[in-house]
Amino acid sequence: MSLKIISLSGLLNSYDESIPGDKTRVEEETKALLKTFKSISISGSDLQHDVEGFLHNKAIEFDKSDFSKTHLIFSSYQGNDVLVGYFSIANKPLIFTKKQMQRFTKSLQKRIKRKSSNHSELTDNYLISAYLIGQIGKNFSDEALKTKTINGKVLLTLSYDAIKEAQSLTGGSFIWLEYEDVEKLRDMYSQFGFSEVDNYTSPTGLKMAFMPIK
Repeated sequence: MSLKIISLSGLLNSYDESIPGDKTRVEEETKALLKTFKSISISGSDLQHDVEGFLHNKAIEFDKSDFSKTHLIFSSYQGNDVLVGYFSIANKPLIFTKKQMQRFTKSLQKRIKRKSSNHSELTDNYLISAYLIGQIGKNFSDEALKTKTINGKVLLTLSYDAIKEAQSLTGGSFIWLEYEDVEKLRDMYSQFGFSEVDNYTSPTGLKMAFMPIK
């Protein structure tokens, strides 16, 4: 069963300017669509990234402000398009300290240094043009689960392909993301090619991993 990706921007801009109130109608219908997305907690914690809350309450605002761009993934069930997942991407550089760099392999250190745009001898920081997968999630609603078309690997592949396309237009060297400190997520990202940054924990308790764009 094939999957279809539609940008949130595309949906929001699909109104007809000649029809009074059509822009408002389209936005309300889009909000209703986003509300069909349901997530689950892997760790049981409510303090980590809330992929459902982002899509319901922040995705449209972030899209309009160009903070990030959300892409919706649809499948078909009984002749109807069903939202089965989404991912949000932002241009956000990676910054590594000299101490962090020392924990990487020699080959990775060389690649980072080669791609670094403004290493400072004063701060020992390396800044690299990169893409952040800010949010990524599977829809666990009953209807979406019935399609049996999406999993973590598929979601990552679709987001990687979108970033790869953007890279061909704007550049960029790496992809990074943050995630809950649970083995299931760590294994999924590691198997896809991400490397976890040792001894890093965000203020909200999240781990960070990154991978080169090949």
